[in-house]
Amino acid sequence: MSMSMNLSETVVSEVEATRAGQADAVQRATLQAVSLHLEEHGPAALAKAGHPMHLTASCFVFDEALEETLLSFHRKGQFWVQLGGHLETDDRSLREAARREFHEESGISASAWLSALPLDADIHDVSSAFGTCRTHIDLAFGAVVPRGTVTAASEESDALGWHPVDDLPLGSVAGLAARAARIRRLIMLKSLEQATA
Repeated sequence: MSMSMNLSETVVSEVEATRAGQADAVQRATLQAVSLHLEEHGPAALAKAGHPMHLTASCFVFDEALEETLLSFHRKGQFWVQLGGHLETDDRSLREAARREFHEESGISASAWLSALPLDADIHDVSSAFGTCRTHIDLAFGAVVPRGTVTAASEESDALGWHPVDDLPLGSVAGLAARAARIRRLIMLKSLEQATA
């Protein structure tokens, strides 16, 4: 699968815009590493088969009260994780890839609020169960849906369920609790900014 130069350029723009608006020093440094990787590898950095270290787009889905998050028990990885996955050739942006993964992995067809840019960047190694993938550069968006929204697990998941952000299930992927709390905090801040604007 070959990724287009247009998608690569769009992703570079999204990463740069995210880094420019990032107040957290660790996140800025992570996004700088992402930018350098994209610069060095171009479209190959986006494709699952292109480079052992490549981008993924994910989505932390929260209920309207921001008390619970929707997690998938990943069949291949055997852990609880946010919704997300690899970019595909038809994706036009990271945001579109995250939205596609959100809909595919949750079964939610209704529209939802989705952050304009990634709210979190994380670089982590993956097990040999993921084939040629060795490292994922995950750029995570935030989404909010009504709590009663009907969901359905995808073929990639053994289970799908709502979990309290402050009490994620045993078997959650490393770093999930900190990422979920961080994204929830950023969504709350954005909501406050909009309410006072």
